[in-house]
Amino acid sequence: MTVPSPVPNADDVRWHTARASSGTGGCVEIAELGDLVAVRDSKNRTLAPHLYPRTAWSEFTARLRQVGTVPFATDRIRVDITPAGAVTLNDLAGHVPAHTYTAFEWDCFLDGVRNLEPELACSCSFAADVTNSQD
Repeated sequence: MTVPSPVPNADDVRWHTARASSGTGGCVEIAELGDLVAVRDSKNRTLAPHLYPRTAWSEFTARLRQVGTVPFATDRIRVDITPAGAVTLNDLAGHVPAHTYTAFEWDCFLDGVRNLEPELACSCSFAADVTNSQD
């Protein structure tokens, strides 16, 4: 089993959020870490970030643009809705606990994904990650 590399100090990484979440106090945060993409919850920065290979993150954001709603899962990432209406992001590799976002925080993130905000893609090619729906 491959164990992901430790995450650099959060102060040494540039974290990005969706434009719609600016100034809201809580959001999905994304950072580039070489071949990995780190994802954390801005409300709970003591919780370890999820670390995904760029290919898994690219697949996830492409699928999220297509599906647009939750719950759904890719091979590596699962998104669920709790009974209280919160959204959980789960790393199926099981290295860290799920991150939980409010519906508003998730909607802001989803808006950024739908609008192809490059900072949420972490330099992954949007043209390459869009699946052909006619297959």
